[in-house]
Amino acid sequence: MTNCLKLTIIFDAPFYKGIFENQIDNKYFVAAINLGTSEPKIRDIYQLILQRWQTISFYTNLEKSSQVTKNISVKKMQKQARQNKHKAVKFHGTKAQQVLQAQHNDLKLQRKQIHRQQQLLTKQQQFELKQLKRREKHKGH
Repeated sequence: MTNCLKLTIIFDAPFYKGIFENQIDNKYFVAAINLGTSEPKIRDIYQLILQRWQTISFYTNLEKSSQVTKNISVKKMQKQARQNKHKAVKFHGTKAQQVLQAQHNDLKLQRKQIHRQQQLLTKQQQFELKQLKRREKHKGH
């Protein structure tokens, strides 16, 4: 069992962010924490790890966590390098950034689903209340 934990601190204007990357065997986990607007000091990072480690929620993207590497010949690698040299290769971020983006999208979809369910529930309650008032109005004395 191998465990590799890495903390990267980046400045994403106007905030400093800490990105924890944890790799246990073939599983890859990532978490991002906002460190504030001022540059974090070593003692602040140490306190963060000691005090808030249990509250850090790691996220894993199960579909991309297990990647199989194939051995390819040198000639094939050269051919791929030549082809990629002429193409405009777009940078999609680091592995951690891609996983965090996937986490953000998943949470956004969950929020939308919850909001939609709440809207349907309130509409149903309003409809039932209207029907009740309508029945009371037509009951008579």
